[in-house]
Amino acid sequence: MLSRLLAWLRWSREPSLYEWMVEQTERHSPLAIANILEGDVLVEGHARPGETLLEAPITGISVIGFRVTVDAHDSLDRQRRVVDWSQVVGFVIEDDTGRALVRTARCKMLLNLEYGSDSRAGLIPPQVLALINRFGRVDWGRRPPRHFSWTERYLEPGEPVFVFGRARQEVDPTREPVGYRRSAARLVLDNPEGGTLFFADQRRADFLRQARGG
Repeated sequence: MLSRLLAWLRWSREPSLYEWMVEQTERHSPLAIANILEGDVLVEGHARPGETLLEAPITGISVIGFRVTVDAHDSLDRQRRVVDWSQVVGFVIEDDTGRALVRTARCKMLLNLEYGSDSRAGLIPPQVLALINRFGRVDWGRRPPRHFSWTERYLEPGEPVFVFGRARQEVDPTREPVGYRRSAARLVLDNPEGGTLFFADQRRADFLRQARGG
């Protein structure tokens, strides 16, 4: 019993993932890409497309990553999330000094709200209905939803972005070798040791201001 209590106390003191993100953002000042070799770093710049782009499910625009949510509201206005879907592809972050490839296989996105609406304002768009049919197969019970609300967040090419991750150099297959038997290298940002790469579609200073409630 005591061991379970101690384990719970240790768990309760552990910061949430969001708190960890804020802590890392506070601890690391942005570095110029040209000055980075390796290690945990924070980079600030603009997002550029990688090899592919995605289509935002509701608005249909071309994006690097998105998150859509759909909530059902019953007659008592109780809310139930029925869709929460995110996708992201690898992209490039660029500043005035260079570019780095961002690996996004296991990352976290902190995206600003770009679009939101409610079925009380009119008919449910077919794109939202498709999301409900695809992801929202739930038993409504005795209180079927009276209306739905939905949001879409996304990162577009060209938007300001900051990224926190582990920097390393790797061979760049898209460039010719430099000199005799020397392969060209590129900077890559990936998951830090024991953590998760994350990015936000805003400046670091704006993110910290919001996180501190400013």
